[in-house]
Amino acid sequence: MLEYYYPDEKKRALLESNCLASFIEDAACFFREQGHSFGYAQECLRSMGYFGDWLQVKGIPVCSVTMGHVKKFLAQF
Repeated sequence: MLEYYYPDEKKRALLESNCLASFIEDAACFFREQGHSFGYAQECLRSMGYFGDWLQVKGIPVCSVTMGHVKKFLAQF
């Protein structure tokens, strides 16, 4: 489903190689099925990718993510 939101292979490859890739793909399917706007869905997917990148830089395994990690990530903005 990511190809719908990211037809450009390079941009899509970044999300497909992200540590949250399976979640991002599931979210893409959800947004499409629920009829969310293209721009909204694309921005949410991009944000998920940024969060996954942040987790990798911080060395935080996906299985260990807590609400505290989410809050620290969001506090940057």
